[in-house]
Formats: sequence, C-alpha cells, structure tokens
Amino acid sequence: MVARGLLRNRGMDRAIDPAFASAQKRRRLGMATAVIAFVAFAFSYGPTLLKPSVPRSRLRIEKVDRGPVEASIAANGTVTPELEEVIASPVDARVTRILKRAGDAIKAGQPILELDLSEPALAFERVDRDVSLKRNEQQRSRLDLRRTLADLDAATEAKRLEVESLRARLAQQTELAASGLVSKDGLREAQLNEARAALELKRLIASREITEEMNQAQVDGMNLELATLEGQRREARRVLDLGSTRAVRDSVLTWTVTEAGALIRRGEPLARLSDLKSFRIEATVLAVHGRSLRPGLEALVRIGAVDLRGEVSTVEPTVRDGVMRLWIRLEDATNTVLRPSLKADVQIVTDRRAHAIRVARGPFLMGEASQEVFVVRDGSAFRTRVDLGLIGYDVVEIARGLESGDEMIVSGRFTDRGHDRRFLLLEEMTEEVRAAEKDAYEKLIRMVAHEVGNSVAASSSLLQSSLSYSRHIPGADRADFEDAVGVCLARLSTLNGFVRDLAEVVRLPEPRLQPCDLASLLRGTSLLLRASALKVGVSWTLELDEPLPMVLADRAQIEQAFLNIAKNAIEAAGPRGWVLVRARRDGGEVAVVIENGSQGIPGDVQSRLFTPFFSTKADGRGLGLILVREILVHHKAPFSLSGPPGGPTRFVFSLPQVAEGQPL
Repeated sequence: MVARGLLRNRGMDRAIDPAFASAQKRRRLGMATAVIAFVAFAFSYGPTLLKPSVPRSRLRIEKVDRGPVEASIAANGTVTPELEEVIASPVDARVTRILKRAGDAIKAGQPILELDLSEPALAFERVDRDVSLKRNEQQRSRLDLRRTLADLDAATEAKRLEVESLRARLAQQTELAASGLVSKDGLREAQLNEARAALELKRLIASREITEEMNQAQVDGMNLELATLEGQRREARRVLDLGSTRAVRDSVLTWTVTEAGALIRRGEPLARLSDLKSFRIEATVLAVHGRSLRPGLEALVRIGAVDLRGEVSTVEPTVRDGVMRLWIRLEDATNTVLRPSLKADVQIVTDRRAHAIRVARGPFLMGEASQEVFVVRDGSAFRTRVDLGLIGYDVVEIARGLESGDEMIVSGRFTDRGHDRRFLLLEEMTEEVRAAEKDAYEKLIRMVAHEVGNSVAASSSLLQSSLSYSRHIPGADRADFEDAVGVCLARLSTLNGFVRDLAEVVRLPEPRLQPCDLASLLRGTSLLLRASALKVGVSWTLELDEPLPMVLADRAQIEQAFLNIAKNAIEAAGPRGWVLVRARRDGGEVAVVIENGSQGIPGDVQSRLFTPFFSTKADGRGLGLILVREILVHHKAPFSLSGPPGGPTRFVFSLPQVAEGQPL
C-alpha cells in the first residue's frame, strides 16, 4: 500500500515520498521502544538507586560469636635494653681522656673515660691520714689507761697492806691498853691511823673505778670519731673508684661524653651502657587511664607481625603533658625481632571475660558505650542499637543487642541514594602529635644545652686564663691578642644566652591561674612597646573595652607571651607600618588581638612558624613562638595566627573571664 497525502504547494496536491514515510514510521517506533525500556528500567532498578545498597563483596562483614575478650588500653611503645646503666660523675671534674666511643663493646672492668681526680685523691689521702692519726691517738689512750690503772692498782695494794698493818697494831695497842701498858692517847692515835688508812684505801678503789669509766668513755668517743673517719675514707675511696668510669659487666656503650676537657658537674651522666641481649618496652599512655594502670597487668606487644606477651613492671606516677610512662617486662626478652628504639604497638590488658558475645573490631567502633550498627539479615542491613562491653585489641564485647551467629557490618563501601559512600573513622590526634613533638624537641634541647653548656664553660675558663698572660706579650701584639680573646668571649656569652633560652622552653612551669587584671597588664607593657615601635618608625595603638573584666591566668607567663607576639608584630610591620592591639569581651572570654599592616605570611612559612628553631630573621633562634604556644596551651587558651596575602597579619588568643562571685 502506498501512503498518500496532500501537499499544498502552489495550489497543487502531491503524493508523499514512500522513503520519507518509512523513515518517519521507524522513528516513531524507536521512540516508543525507548519509552517502554526506560519505564521498565525505572520499575526494576529505580528503588535500588533511591535506597542504600551495596554488594557483599564491598563490605567487611563479621560474624558475632562467643569467646574470650580482653579489655585493653592502647599505648605507644619503644624497645629499650632491659639492663641499662648510667655512669654519673661522682664529683665536679674535667674529662682528661676519652677511651671508648658510642657503639664500642665494653668488657667488665674496662675504663671508658679518664677524669681529673686530683682533688678527690687528695681528699682520700687527707682522710686516710686522719684515720691513721686517730688510730694512733686511740692506741696511746689505751696505753695511758693501762699505765694509770697499773699505778692505781699498786697504790691500792700498798694501801691495803698498810691498813692491815695498822689494824694489827691497833689490836696490839688495844690489848696493851687493857693491861694498862698503853695510854689512852696512844690507843686513840692507833685508831685514827687505822681509820685514815681505810679511808684512803676506799678513795683509791673509787678513783680506779672512775678512772676506768672515764678512760672507757674517752675510748668510746675516739671509736665513734674513728668510725666516722673510716666512713669518710670509704666514701672517698668509692668516689675514686666511681671516677675510674669502669663497666661493671660486659655491655655496649650507647652514649658517652665526646669532648675532652669538658667540665662535668657532680651527678651529670658520663656514659650509658646497655646489654643488647635482652630488651624491655618503654611505653607512653594517656594520663586519663592512670587509675587503671598498675604493675602486674598483662600486656600484648605487637612489632610488625610478631606478638609478644609481657607484663607491666613499673608505672611512673608523674604526668607530663597529659602522658604517663610505664615499662613492660617481656616473657621472650631475647626475641630476634627486638632492636633498640624500635617502635611497637602496646595493648595493656585491664580486664577479661572468657565467654562473651563478641565481634571483630572495625571502623564502626565510635568509642561510645551505646551506639547504632548495621546488622545483616536476609540480605538487608538493619540499623540496630547495641551496648558495648569490654573493648579489646582485636575484638569488642557486645553486651546487649546482638546474639551469637548474627552478621554485622564493621567497615566497607556502599551506595546510598545513588552515591558511592564508605565507612570512615575520624580520631582527634592533635594533642598526641603535639605531645610527641614536644617530647622530641625537649630531648634535643636538653642534649644541646648539656653539650654546649659544657663547651662554653670550659672554653670561657681557658680564655679567661689566657687573658692573664697578655702582660707577657709585647705591646704591639697585646691589643690584638686581647681583642681576639674578647671577641671569642663575647661569642661564647651569646651562645650561653642561647642555651639559657633553650632551657627556659623546657623548664616552663605549670601556670599559677589566678584573677589577673589584663587591662593593666596590656597598658603597662604598651608603654615599653610603644617606645620600641616609635624608634623603628612603627605606630602603636591600644584599644580596650571599658571596663575590661578580670581574667583567669598566670600574669607573668601571659605577659611574656604578649611581649613575644608584640615584638614580632613590630619587626614584621617595618618602617612606616602600624600595630594595633585590641582587647574585647567575647562571650565568657576576653579576646586579645595583635594586628599589624604587614603584607601577610607566605603559606610555606606560616605552616612552620611554630616549629622549633625555625625563624625568618637572620639572627632569629626560632624559640619565641614556641614559648608562646607552650604558655597558651598550658593555659588551655585558644589561639590563631592568620596572614592572608596583602595583610593584615593577625594573632588572636582568648582567656576565660573570672567567674562571677569568685574572690579576687
């Protein structure tokens, strides 16, 4: 059949081309087919696209079962030698010779360093001489006592014989008097002589007893003095022996003083020795877990793919930066995987249940006692609330909400309303990272301060001694010599100041929080800072809310932090620049804003400004902002630094207002 149509063109009717009509028919048929296919697809897959769905292969699904659960506390561990000895200097002394270096194997009895022990040796000789003199004095006293007692014994015996003679004579005189052959006066004289001799005998006997007691007391006193001197001699001998810096066992030297001539103060370390055959774990854990920690707790140490068992041997009671230290004694302390300074993951077991409903750990764990999870039943995931019990290293106890045999989604990817999603676990690590960073730079600062301090002290002493020889130098060269030594001493003084600044960062005490008049603090420091700013052509403006409430802070520390920030702002503003300081109420806090007209801070510089020893100034030490950060962090004071391109640069920190009714 040939389709026909009417085409009006110039008043004439024409038939439609058959090819054109066929093409139109095919186009209509294709559109109808597409509509039908779309409707079928929508009915078949539309619900899937509009609700969460995911293949099992893209999820980690774990089966709930029964078994043991060990509750544990996570800690960061470091492998350290089990036996580690620190040899400390027993006296103030200089190192005269270095015999061994770090890494050397040391045999028992081998010396490591030689110290100048001339003063301790003289002290020992002096005490040894005093001991000999005291023993000689003691011997002489014993001889004197023996001689005195011998004289008293002879006198007593002679007096006893005399008494016996006088008693015999008295008896004879008494008989004669009875016969009238002796007068009464003669008899009386005989009686008196006998009585006098008897009294003298008693006196001699008593004198001997007193003399013996007095001499014994004197000997006892000398014995005490001798014992004291012998104790001093033993201590002097011990100091000399310790000064020999000898190893007490076969070990490896891990650290030693490296500079001959260094002055070592009493108690400062000279060397560290380690037995690298057996090891233990030094771990750090957040202080919030402190009440749960005690010696004897079981511990699991994981190094790579190796698990080692042990127990907590020591818990250090002090807390530094919210972290406590403890040591773990390993059952297999000689395992070949153990190496010094190797990092380890530590789980400290605080509780356990033998037959608990449990499931493997995964990102689903949010750290809450009760939370919602997805349970798989008949191919669908159902949101279910569960109560968690003990949380172990690999498994978690389900106290309520699930039964053994249930399947639970612990991690994976899924599709939600047509969008690809995944399970994620976000954990705040800022404080842990900051604490680890601080621990690292504190160790570095202590080491640098110790080494540089020793070098500066020794060098300054030698240079000061050298100046005394300048009078022996001819006049033409004397001035040059004194100038050169003066330059060296000035440089050492600068270096010593740098070391003191380092020590201030490490020794920053905890803030003594008390009501502080921030307005008076800012006005007082501004008087000094305005003068400094005007000298370099920088305008200084201070704006304070009136009245500005009292804040809770350590005045001295906040003043130091403000001075450091303000000085940096003045230096960065440059000539003809400006610095604006504002303090205003901000809710329950007082916000302090230090702003300058600089051209901003480059991104690569801003990210490093709070890094120790980083500075953009030629003579900068990179410690000012570190000190500011530590002060504000210890105050728990929020702060921020921003410096967009073109400026201005702004530092803001906030301090809490004094609570209403709190005594001022």
